[in-house]
Amino acid sequence: MKRSFLTSLITSLIFVLSIVVIGWSQQPVRRVVVLSTNDVHGAIQQFPRLATAIAECRDTAEVVLVDA
Repeated sequence: MKRSFLTSLITSLIFVLSIVVIGWSQQPVRRVVVLSTNDVHGAIQQFPRLATAIAECRDTAEVVLVDA
């Protein structure tokens, strides 16, 4: 009982201290936009429109394009 309480207390302190340290860091916030395409199935008539939208997003933010 005493050992589990001590383990829980130490774990909680590590968690709280890590949150505090992360909060104090001076690194700028990075925002990433995730774009996903799905179920295209050869419908290529909309690809130019899709390429334009992706290019516009890439001009303004860091973009990850995922295709499934």
